Amino acid sequence: MTKNKTIGAALVAALYFALPHAAQAYHAPGGGEVHVTKCKDQGECYDQAAATCGGGSYQVVDSDSHAGGIFADYLAGPVTWYKLMYTCGRSDARLAAFPWRGPQYEPGHSATCTRWGNTATCFGN
Repeated sequence: MTKNKTIGAALVAALYFALPHAAQAYHAPGGGEVHVTKCKDQGECYDQAAATCGGGSYQVVDSDSHAGGIFADYLAGPVTWYKLMYTCGRSDARLAAFPWRGPQYEPGHSATCTRWGNTATCFGN
């Protein structure tokens, strides 16, 4: 791959991860859909939920905040990411609490974890 193509691919990837992502939908036990969106700003999560639900109301099911990188939240990093789980439809108007979950980011330290079933194995410094 030429240097220009490599730079172009890196720019496309950076733009992709920097933009808000569409909510993922999962089938709920009751037959409806549960949506999950990840954002770098709480307001962005609310906006994404409203857009996903066609501008209508939605019920917050769960939320959290956790450490992530600048472009994605796969590994703990210096950026706070927010996750909002919701269903479209009737709402009790309760706002998300976004409690902190997951490891804290420590500059200069990193770890890679692998999860198999109920066991997580982490390596790092």
